[in-house]
Amino acid sequence: MRTHKIISAGDRVDMFTDESNILRTEIWEVLGEGEYLAAIPCSGGEQVQLQGGDEISLAFHRESGKYLTRVMVTDVVTRYGVRFAELKQVSDVEKKQRRNDYRVAVRLRVQICEYSDGMEIGLPLFFDNGTEKVFEKTETIDISSSGVAIRAMREYKPGEKYLLKLFFDGLEEKEYPLKISAEVVRTSADSETGISQVGMRFIDQTNHMTRFLTNFVQNQERRQIMNRRFFAQ
Repeated sequence: MRTHKIISAGDRVDMFTDESNILRTEIWEVLGEGEYLAAIPCSGGEQVQLQGGDEISLAFHRESGKYLTRVMVTDVVTRYGVRFAELKQVSDVEKKQRRNDYRVAVRLRVQICEYSDGMEIGLPLFFDNGTEKVFEKTETIDISSSGVAIRAMREYKPGEKYLLKLFFDGLEEKEYPLKISAEVVRTSADSETGISQVGMRFIDQTNHMTRFLTNFVQNQERRQIMNRRFFAQ
């Protein structure tokens, strides 16, 4: 079983179960072969409740792609006034196939807003109160169920977190946005135009939001395939 050689102290990982939100946390220490100490993440301003015996999944990213493994909570400890989970790896590390995160090219309005822990995310039922500080209004280049590429005039740095408001009505102004937290993973700038392409990874993502995004991407993919077939005739 591949263990701690691929996971190091300081790695930021996504922690999730089948029924819970996807939450970003950090590996603070490698305790031994396949054993880790991780900060217990917060959801809604409070730390998630974990206890010994719980099995959860960890996802982490490398330049070669996204990797998954299962771990068991062996203990919950408090250090420096912060609660940590001691984790033991119980499955091999597996690379997530790219087809599970298929990207589709699409232009959507997006607002890049200030991020803070415990902020409200998801799809507003009736209205968007628009109280978040907006850094930039722009549009997407492509999107998947786990991330998005955005055109930007402002400078963004890897590791920075933002609240994104994604409008799935295209470039029209009639629908309420999906609010989702995201972390910058890469940027590339055009020296002539000054426009950057910013790649962001979604974080604090609920199962409902993942299903919504997956359905949207799949529907867009089918529509684009049908359009290509129509114009090829």
